[in-house]
Amino acid sequence: MNQPYQPQPFRRDVEVESALPAPRMPRSLRALLQALRTPCAWLPFALVPLVLALGPALAWTRWFQRTTEHRATDARLLPALDETFRFDHRASLGELAASTGAGGAWLALVALLAGCACAGGALALLVEPRGPRALARSAAGAASTWFCFVRVALLEIALLALAGWLLYGMPWRVLVLEILCGLPNGDPQEFASEASAVHIGWLADGLSAACFAAATLWAVHVRTRVVLGDSRSVLVTGARAAGFLLRHPLRAVLPALAIGIAQIIAVFALGAFANARNHHFALDGAGMQIAVLAACTLLALAIGAIARVAQYALAVELVRELVPMLASPRTPPAGVGAPGGPQYPIDGDEFGVSV
Repeated sequence: MNQPYQPQPFRRDVEVESALPAPRMPRSLRALLQALRTPCAWLPFALVPLVLALGPALAWTRWFQRTTEHRATDARLLPALDETFRFDHRASLGELAASTGAGGAWLALVALLAGCACAGGALALLVEPRGPRALARSAAGAASTWFCFVRVALLEIALLALAGWLLYGMPWRVLVLEILCGLPNGDPQEFASEASAVHIGWLADGLSAACFAAATLWAVHVRTRVVLGDSRSVLVTGARAAGFLLRHPLRAVLPALAIGIAQIIAVFALGAFANARNHHFALDGAGMQIAVLAACTLLALAIGAIARVAQYALAVELVRELVPMLASPRTPPAGVGAPGGPQYPIDGDEFGVSV
């Protein structure tokens, strides 16, 4: 005799597996979250330009203090520093801009060298995210890769200079303006309409921006591969990084492009907000307006630093996933030599170290 069907009671200790896989977070969002969870990696990127900007800022502040000696408060004076004030003091303002501009070139060099150290520290924390003494690990990573990263930066500058010459020099004038557009001597003024000249200029500027983004992404992958144990030669590692980006354009370029677009949108939104506040100064509320502008500046620096570290986090994830030989960082053999330079092994029979 058949027994009637009796449903089994629900058991809480039995996990019901879903037939559909759990949705995976996009790579770009994972990289941004990892960057946010590693403040020791992105804070140096934000602090370096802020500290370097203090010198020119103090020079401008002292000039304004000498020029506007009075008894009024700065909050009441600020709205009066308009076009008329700048026209009346155009000579001294020009001298001040020239002097601070000359120093700004050296500050840019210092920022480049400090940025190489920041990149080494950030990659050290991203490759080994867990561990004590994050600051010590960041400093060790910056010291061990600084010379190599400086060479990467110099090669990146050379590539950008080559791209600028191709797009704004003789090749562009001959190949595009003379041959394709049929202009005599490659003179843009020979276009039939001004709109055509403007559009061809936009094309060159767009290609220049694309070259800058490509060179920046390439440099990020070169530094990442160096930290993960690839060749110490910048040229060899650079060739491998370029081949990697060409073989995996969707996986490598699209998430990085998404991070870059998000950064541009956020910074432009802050700039629009700050510009709107800058044009609505009130005589009694200028102090608050200055605080808002300062907060927007600091937030823009933080956004840029977080996006920069997110690019490195994305590169670390991609290289480890798609390049099995670099899935785990290698431990270099014991040796002597300058950090980032050639290392001479001391654990074999080829070399010896005497004290």
